Amino acid sequence: MTKNKKHILTSDNFYEIETKKTQIVIGSTFSTKMNHIKGWKTRLNGKYKKTAHYTIDINGRVYEHFDPKYYSSFISVDSIDRNIISIVLENQGWLLKDLRSDGFIDMVGNIYNSKVFEKKWRNFNYWASYNNKQFLSLIGLIKDISNRFEIPLNIVSHNTKIDIGINNFSGILYRSNFTNLATDPNPSLRFDDLKEGIEFLKIIENE
Repeated sequence: MTKNKKHILTSDNFYEIETKKTQIVIGSTFSTKMNHIKGWKTRLNGKYKKTAHYTIDINGRVYEHFDPKYYSSFISVDSIDRNIISIVLENQGWLLKDLRSDGFIDMVGNIYNSKVFEKKWRNFNYWASYNNKQFLSLIGLIKDISNRFEIPLNIVSHNTKIDIGINNFSGILYRSNFTNLATDPNPSLRFDDLKEGIEFLKIIENE
């Protein structure tokens, strides 16, 4: 895990209250170069709490922003947020075609120069892609969190909304499972492969 003081959050950005953890929830940053941290630290006069415990950057480096025994407003529903450990993958999210250059731009107009994933989902057609380094780091981080907090290695296999029983589920979920308004993680994440990787971890741990 990478240590970088610039990316450590203060108690203004989370609730310094210890809670029982039952879920790991995965989302995205919608930015590059760890710029989402700057946003977290400056919004609402530095008291913004819609933050995540961990970021996995584009190179697969893992950053812990605050102790996961505490919680933030990641989902913005207190009864859910208390129970989760949140991970965001560095990713620019949904993309638009730039008619001037025939390339792609992200939601704030930044140029996107990497692999584009095409699939119509939640009113968008083009998506920034996650990469293999992030994928492998995500599996390793999930394993570490699961071991530390005794969260079962049960994982949902899709990023669509779950209407029944989500609050009582113990395991690994996606932010978009909680609401149709969320577009993260986007469809380029290899959900079937991630489920297979987590299932393999379960087999190893049960041997």
